[in-house]
Amino acid sequence: MNENWKRISAVIEMAGMTANFFAHHIGLSCGENLYQIKRGNNGISRDVAERIVAKFPEINKAWLLTGEGSMF
Repeated sequence: MNENWKRISAVIEMAGMTANFFAHHIGLSCGENLYQIKRGNNGISRDVAERIVAKFPEINKAWLLTGEGSMF
């Protein structure tokens, strides 16, 4: 499992959602963006990070983007 997906997965798990429901919850039209991250084809974009932090302000955006620091 790649590091970007580990961080996204941790947030999804914390939220108690499926990946697809989470994608819709943060305003993505489908879960494809997340699955591209899971497959390692894409990193976490600033747009996706900002969408996540808008819905979950307790999440550290710097951690989400880089893995540095703590999740909260």
